[in-house]
Amino acid sequence: MTRRGYREGSTLEERLSNEFQRIRTQAQRSQPAAPPSAIDEESIDGPEERRKRAHEMAGDAIDGVSDVSASLEDQASRKRSLLEGPDEFQIVRVDRAKMKPR
Repeated sequence: MTRRGYREGSTLEERLSNEFQRIRTQAQRSQPAAPPSAIDEESIDGPEERRKRAHEMAGDAIDGVSDVSASLEDQASRKRSLLEGPDEFQIVRVDRAKMKPR
């Protein structure tokens, strides 16, 4: 297959390649190296620490959207049920001890 010339005597592939290189170089110059993320630090932790951290993050997210007009007892009950998941799934979860259905 012969390549057709594309403006100024170069092929379309060459022009695109040059443009991509120019954009990549410009982006590298304008942005400093990214700092290590929190995920990298957490990868050092074991599975138990990651599970605890995920549980805390989920709890914080639930607190942020909770119904403030409900009583504290209702809020706690709703949060607990959201964190534990539906009863149907509690039986099949492999990361928790087996529970009897309610």
